[in-house]
Amino acid sequence: MKNSIKFLQTAIIYVRSFNKESLNIYGIDEQEKACIEFVRKNNGRVLQVFKEENRSAKSFDRPQFQEMIEYIKANKWKVKFLIVADIKRISTDQSGLWKLKYFLKRNGIRLISIANSMAKYTGKPTKQPL
Repeated sequence: MKNSIKFLQTAIIYVRSFNKESLNIYGIDEQEKACIEFVRKNNGRVLQVFKEENRSAKSFDRPQFQEMIEYIKANKWKVKFLIVADIKRISTDQSGLWKLKYFLKRNGIRLISIANSMAKYTGKPTKQPL
């Protein structure tokens, strides 16, 4: 029974940083740590972490993002959650974001942003938006 519960609560994590963003107060390592902690506190299991450094969110043409999409396709129905520090870490393109959400839904994956909880998991106050 315990194994089936863990299987139901599996997650992948996507974190991204872009050096030109002045509003990003959380570094890529802080995002990763906070997302992992969120999954663990919610009795989940992290299957994979996808780290994208110095990449803009204007396009989905990012190596780790594309690798994440391929991972989802290869592990259909194994992944239940995609955890991000903030939706802006995925994309600033609203139409592309809707397409991604549709893709995730078709694959049984729920997208969770922990933006409102980042201060709790990093110990760093949230004075600026991500």
